[in-house]
Amino acid sequence: MITLQSDMWTEPTTHFTDTKQKLAQLSIGFPGQVLPVNGDSHFLKIDKPLTDANKQVIQNVTRVQTFGSDQNHWVSVDIDPEDPQVFTFHQCLVAANLPTYVSP
Repeated sequence: MITLQSDMWTEPTTHFTDTKQKLAQLSIGFPGQVLPVNGDSHFLKIDKPLTDANKQVIQNVTRVQTFGSDQNHWVSVDIDPEDPQVFTFHQCLVAANLPTYVSP
């Protein structure tokens, strides 16, 4: 698990190019699952944002971007070393923090 505040995948973010390349290099050589967790953009997102030099998705990297201050909810992660994917994510919505929706 790698935790950071900044969203390295928001475009344009050329100042994270070296960091993403190093993370890709280390992840390709790592036999397990890699879990970067970030805030910054402040909406829940679970994806596979990292690619190799040929633009192939690096499948052992799954990113979780957490809820932000205007969405006070949380994310839990189950870890099962027997599961090849290792991580299972659950969004936990706090009913008191849900907005009142208005139809367009």
